[in-house]
Amino acid sequence: MPAHGRHSAASLRRFHDRWRLFTALLQRREECTMLITHLNDALTLAERRDPSCLQRKHAADLAYDELVRRHPALYRHIRTALQTYETRYGCLSQPRSRSDVRRQVFTELERLHAAHLYGHAPPAR
Repeated sequence: MPAHGRHSAASLRRFHDRWRLFTALLQRREECTMLITHLNDALTLAERRDPSCLQRKHAADLAYDELVRRHPALYRHIRTALQTYETRYGCLSQPRSRSDVRRQVFTELERLHAAHLYGHAPPAR
């Protein structure tokens, strides 16, 4: 490869090798994304074929209905706490992990429950 302008053949070769590596990495990333998509699709299909999947969904729906029906104030509190992380109804996008958000909401619910039981809010931990 002849040298062009200020670049030597060696520097052009290094650039070309780096470009090939970058292209190969992009291709591997795309392959990984496709594999993850296929895996998620296969898991979804397997869950749908599993009879316990419908039972779990039914149990979750019943628990949700029970929460809304029997504890509307707690449900509103949970919805309000999660609203700041919601991208659309039922879909969360938060900077912290789901377990951190869950822990925060449960801590607030415990504090509300204690305040209801004892008539005052316990001190924050």
